[in-house]
Amino acid sequence: MSRKRGATLRALSNRNARLLTGGSLVSTTGTWLQLVAQNWLVLKLTGSTAAVGATVALQALPAAALTLGGGLIVDRCSRRRLLLITQSAQAVLASLLAVLCVTGAVQLWHVLALSFATGAVLAVDSPAGAAFSAEVVDADDLPAMIALGGAVTAVGRVLGMALAGVVVAVAGPAAAFELNAVSFLGVIAALSMMRPGELHVLAPIARARGQVRESLRMIVAQRELLTTVVLATVIACFGRNFQVTMAAMVIGPLQGGAGAYGTCSGAFAVGALLGACGAALVGPPRPRHLLVVAACAGVLQVVAGLAPSLGTFVAILVPVAIGAVLIDTIIASTVQLATPGHARGRAAAVVGLAGMGGSALGAVMLGALADRFGGRAALVGGGVVVLAAAGIASTERYRLRTRAEGELADVCVDPRLVRRMELEAAGAEQVA
Repeated sequence: MSRKRGATLRALSNRNARLLTGGSLVSTTGTWLQLVAQNWLVLKLTGSTAAVGATVALQALPAAALTLGGGLIVDRCSRRRLLLITQSAQAVLASLLAVLCVTGAVQLWHVLALSFATGAVLAVDSPAGAAFSAEVVDADDLPAMIALGGAVTAVGRVLGMALAGVVVAVAGPAAAFELNAVSFLGVIAALSMMRPGELHVLAPIARARGQVRESLRMIVAQRELLTTVVLATVIACFGRNFQVTMAAMVIGPLQGGAGAYGTCSGAFAVGALLGACGAALVGPPRPRHLLVVAACAGVLQVVAGLAPSLGTFVAILVPVAIGAVLIDTIIASTVQLATPGHARGRAAAVVGLAGMGGSALGAVMLGALADRFGGRAALVGGGVVVLAAAGIASTERYRLRTRAEGELADVCVDPRLVRRMELEAAGAEQVA
């Protein structure tokens, strides 16, 4: 444990790593601040959970559709320069939404259009951020940096959701959008202050055909890695759309308002903070841990859907959020550490495709399910699917391990090999 904490502290002794960590914290906080405020704005404009799901989907769909191309751009260009461009673009989009709210001109189609544009920017921003983290530290400190990045993402979610509950209730969604625009300026400042000479920059790959297919083949060839990506897709679809299901529970069976929504956001934030601290202390987890955490997350989601009161629901959200953070950290660590440096942008894009594509599909399905049958049905149904997926993934992992051990045993007891060894031994005795 102390060795892993030492690795984290050593990574943070790097000035560029500290700047990236601080910038990521500010950016993630602003992003979740806007997401919560945006969903509440759509809910107030339409009164429909399905509309909230459509908004989430319209941000995730372009990000999912374009992310493989975005990952290729990341591997071909300067990752730091790309982040400066994408963060600037997101600042402009957040400012536009804030202006529309302040002037009272905002309509649902405005929110949908800006969500779509944000998703297109994220197709490049997400893989660029994941790949750039490997450039600020050397190879020895990379596992610690990945774990730290997962923790920072979780803490940013904590701060963003908690801050959103207060800002939306006190000053309205417009203030949240303004703060998000400012947060992107902070990230730009952090990137600009870095020392380029201390970065471990990987040379961009040359243009060639089939480079996206190459990254897909690389993941498919590693069956455990493929299982991780597939499970991540299912979890993103049915187990991570709390933006939709939490709102559905608050306005539905729990009969709450903006204050109750803020309380739920705060509880989720506390759980995310606890999960982040655990991930940072333990260090990069192993892939098999994902199966255990995913199964627990599925059970907790079912329990949350059956919560009889707001107080019970809030209490259950804490361990639910812990599981969500651990799942994010495990997936990021597994993919980054199993991927060569020149392909990390594309590998991160594949994971982004799984997460954003699953999120888009799940937001629509769970939103429609919540509108038709209520928030409880959406949470319980999603939890059951996640639990089943974890069970199937565990069975597949056991089958792969058993087959690998069997192949090794076959090699060890191959009768032809045994016979050859016997003949060689007999020949050696005759010579003697």
